[in-house]
Amino acid sequence: MEERHCQELLSDLERVFAASEAARDEADIPDQQSDDVEPALLPDTEPPPASQQRDYFLGAVVLRPGAPLEVFDGLQRLTTLTVMICVLRDLCSDPALGKALHDLVAAPDGEFRLTLPGKDPTLRDEVQKRGEAGRARRSTPPSHMAERVRKACTLFRRELGRWDGPRRGAFCDFLMHRVQIVSIAAADPLLASQIFVTTNARGLPLDKVGLFKGQLIDIAQDEATARRVAQVWAHAQAQVGNDLEELLGALDFIERREAQGADRLTKLADHLLKRYGGDRIGEWIDRLEISAEAWRDLHIRLFEPADPDVGASIWTLRLFKWREWKPLALIWTAQYLRQRDNPGQAERARALFARRFDALHRRCLAITLNGNSDLDRSTIFGRAVGQVAQRRDPLDRQGALGFDEKAHKRIQETLRLPLVHDETRLTLLRWIETSLWPERPPRSIPRASVEHILPMRPFPGSLWLADFPNEEARFNDCHALGNLALMDHKANLGMGNGDFLTKLSVLSAQAGKYKSLADVVNQSVWNGGIISARTKRLCDYVWRELQLPPPRTPRRP
Repeated sequence: MEERHCQELLSDLERVFAASEAARDEADIPDQQSDDVEPALLPDTEPPPASQQRDYFLGAVVLRPGAPLEVFDGLQRLTTLTVMICVLRDLCSDPALGKALHDLVAAPDGEFRLTLPGKDPTLRDEVQKRGEAGRARRSTPPSHMAERVRKACTLFRRELGRWDGPRRGAFCDFLMHRVQIVSIAAADPLLASQIFVTTNARGLPLDKVGLFKGQLIDIAQDEATARRVAQVWAHAQAQVGNDLEELLGALDFIERREAQGADRLTKLADHLLKRYGGDRIGEWIDRLEISAEAWRDLHIRLFEPADPDVGASIWTLRLFKWREWKPLALIWTAQYLRQRDNPGQAERARALFARRFDALHRRCLAITLNGNSDLDRSTIFGRAVGQVAQRRDPLDRQGALGFDEKAHKRIQETLRLPLVHDETRLTLLRWIETSLWPERPPRSIPRASVEHILPMRPFPGSLWLADFPNEEARFNDCHALGNLALMDHKANLGMGNGDFLTKLSVLSAQAGKYKSLADVVNQSVWNGGIISARTKRLCDYVWRELQLPPPRTPRRP
């Protein structure tokens, strides 16, 4: 039950759930138009409404009958769902719904339906008991299992806690009535093992890319168009290689502007047939050809920290684990490639290209600090692509990549409060370090790891416990931005949880490689006051470097 698996499950459920919600909100459109977008690079009409999906199949679990039932395969899924349901229960203000949710995790006799192997009581005491899943814990987890359960609980509290009550209620209804799991009972252990192997290892996966190519050729109305499809397809494969499926996913997002699932290429083929048909499919094929060249150019820049056109701006986008920014970046790159060889447009095009990507990586960090979910990001960038298609600037104050006052406050709060989300703090520390190298950031930054100077688990009897005796205050100081440092992973592992003076020699050796360590290695002691002062300095620095426009004004009713 890793944190990333919990995030993937919630994102997938939210994507399917959102398909039945109201159509996307297009009211927040900037006032100013721009002439900087070529129509050939984008669809000329709005995508059709998102299709609704009635049910969602979450897979099968294999059980061995007994008292109690033993879960042979699927325990991680059941545990993750249990934690999610308990968080929803404790966030719920409707007593009837809260009871219905609790009945999913507890039998009528009060016994919990799921028990984890081993003796760790964290799931039972901190999650399944009513009221406990809504509480944040500041103490050190007693075990690795406890840490994983707490991280899952924290993730669901953070993500689901941002929703309003009616949306959570509708999601609970979706979860209880439309999400399906199949259980397979096998009394024979050998049969249970065979079922596990068969369901997880057998069968040849479909070649989704090859299938999509065949669907494109089927759409073509004549032999000449079919030959054109094959020609452009071969060109695209030569340009992007193994990235062809990801490129097609980006083009699907540009077309449909929806959160994507595993069936995105099937949906794209259906969409192209409906929108273009055989007589206009050549328009999309031309776009595929342009986009393949732009994709290759974009990826070359992603691995070059000192790009002559954009500096380190595109390279900095490598720091983000999520990729919803790519379709917008693809459009901007394609436009630049078409304009840079025109003597009358080259200089202006280069300046515009640099300005856009200089802003994009900053907005991506703001989105990360704002805690937007996968679906939130898809909505934001779907609107951004739509605004570009309408010749509007998504980067301006009222654009899709602008932020309201509430988001500004949340970003500042994320910087100020303990950074307990692994991906957020890692991305933030790498971004800070990159910003300190305006010319050529070291290629080691995307591989660097986060060091907690005050360690998360001090050794018994260490000076850390004497200097930070209160466990809750120690937790807050440990995860504060001012206590975090970036360094090589190997050096970090070798340093362990030693006292500050023990760590200082390693930190000093790393300071030549990581500029963000400069104010750490100048210290002779490490205490709460130093952590607090450094946190403030870094918060102020990041906020200035984000260069966000003023908060956008609320929409008029």
